[in-house]
Order: sequence, then C-alpha cells, then structure tokens
Amino acid sequence: MFIHKRGDTFDLVGPVSLTFDGNPVQDFTGWVPSAQLRNTADDLVAQFVCEWVDPIARSLRVYYPGSTNRWELGCHEFDVQFTAPNGAVVSTRTTGIEIVKDITR
Repeated sequence: MFIHKRGDTFDLVGPVSLTFDGNPVQDFTGWVPSAQLRNTADDLVAQFVCEWVDPIARSLRVYYPGSTNRWELGCHEFDVQFTAPNGAVVSTRTTGIEIVKDITR
C-alpha cells in the first residue's frame, strides 16, 4: 500500500517489471503506457500522464499534472496498462494507494 497526502504533487519515477507471453519485457521501446486512479467504487479519480524516462532501462514516470486537493480520502487503486507495438495489452499488478489528509496547508 502506497500513501499519498491529498494536496501534494503526485509524481512517481521508477523501474517497470512486466511479463509478456511468459517472458520478462527487456525493452519497452514502442510500448505505450497509460494509468488511472480509481476509488473502491471504481469511479475514475485521475487520469495519470505516463512517459518513458528510458524505455530500454525500463524507467517510467507516472504523474498527475493537476492539483490533488479534491481527491477523496481513503483507499484507491491504480495500475499501469501497456500497449505493445503489436497491439497486445498487458497491465502491471494493481497497487493500492491510501489518500490521507495533509496536516500542513
């Protein structure tokens, strides 16, 4: 479970690990990522922007360009969905995000 304080900038950068056809993907060149944040009722909370820092090193940036001030408190989920150059769609495991109140405003 990942914790995010409402109102803080949402910006994650890190390595991607994904298996496709039983093999780990070693190079994401040409793969298109997308990601959304949804609450437990499956309502869309945010459409994230995804961009490769380095597709060969499998480094991805996922961020929200707007304010998170209105995100509801509580449990949410997101994953990253990738569309391969051949059109196949593969997603990462779902990650839980707890949106919590920010004390310093």
